[in-house]
Amino acid sequence: MRRGFGDHRRTGTPVADAITARVRYGFERLGPTYVKLGQMVASTPALFPDVLVRGFAGSLDNVAPLSIGVVHQVVTSELGAPASTVFRSFDDHPLASASIAQVHQAVLHDGTAVVVKVQRPGIAQRIDADLRIMHLGARVAERISAVARLAQPVAVVEDFAATLGEELSFMVEARSMEAVTAGLADFARADEVVIPEVVWQCTTPRVLTMRYVDGVRLDNVDGLTRRNINPEELLKLAVGAWLHTTLVHGVFHGDLHAGNLCADSDGRVVFLDFGICGHLSPQARTSLLVALPALLARDFRTVASAMFSTPGNVAVDLDAITAELERMVVPMFDRPLDQVSYAQVFVEVVRAGVRHRVLLPRDLILVFKQFFYVERFSRLLAPGWMPLLDPDVL
Repeated sequence: MRRGFGDHRRTGTPVADAITARVRYGFERLGPTYVKLGQMVASTPALFPDVLVRGFAGSLDNVAPLSIGVVHQVVTSELGAPASTVFRSFDDHPLASASIAQVHQAVLHDGTAVVVKVQRPGIAQRIDADLRIMHLGARVAERISAVARLAQPVAVVEDFAATLGEELSFMVEARSMEAVTAGLADFARADEVVIPEVVWQCTTPRVLTMRYVDGVRLDNVDGLTRRNINPEELLKLAVGAWLHTTLVHGVFHGDLHAGNLCADSDGRVVFLDFGICGHLSPQARTSLLVALPALLARDFRTVASAMFSTPGNVAVDLDAITAELERMVVPMFDRPLDQVSYAQVFVEVVRAGVRHRVLLPRDLILVFKQFFYVERFSRLLAPGWMPLLDPDVL
């Protein structure tokens, strides 16, 4: 179906929104790199204008499944033997299909149920070519536009490329799963949290095999209730586990949307899909541990100092950033408690830095992004619950 810029006249859609919707449609037609870019824009309101965030919300990543012949070719090439040899059984009908990979169920010879994630052939080369074009465009934009330079498009593209590079290596994803599992070892309720076990003998950079988990999505309230699982308690457990690995060990799941969180048949919370995983340096963790309580106490000078006064940012004007944080954040805190969005507060902190040409580390921004998911879950499953004010969680 054709979509024209003139559609806004009939629908009453603002011109900027109509243009962004058209760009989103174009991105979906251009392929996986641009779809991923649109999804990044939608989930990073701290770095992009609200009109773009709205416009790219729900960017589609639904593509036609790979032919089963191609799937078997990839499995054979990567694992050194046909699927019929490696596995007792292999379901030719995919569980899910996306632009980078698709997932199939299988059973190992010892009877263990697994899922097998198979990367699309040629996807790495296609994404690399697209990223080269994006990087060139970003460099040109920075040279010819002062406004573009403020947005630091080259840094944005480089961060995006780094994230995609990690998603394209299933060995990175597998190691991330084990790193988060290790980070949960000293969590008080570790026995109630599940990270699927990697089957290393059937895992390569382009094929990832892990134990199958029969789960109910975190946002499926009816499904959880049928399993006698309290959705609110499950959410608190998930957030507590995530904050533990983030703040204590500096490793965390970086894409907490509803499809990646579920409950298994024993009522344990399950984290799925570690294609995006964050790693915080000790300095970044210290900054968060200082800034979060200071933010709750409205001590914006301490927030500014903890977040922006780092060795690489010696010229930061802390007085100016402090004043800007007070101006932007105090009105947000003055709302009724159940209307305060800490995720949006974090956005204003990042935007204050951007306006003063200080871009926080990518993984620190990735932490802030997850609070948008947490707040959406809270509104659905635990209205009125404020994770950052709960001493049992933070």
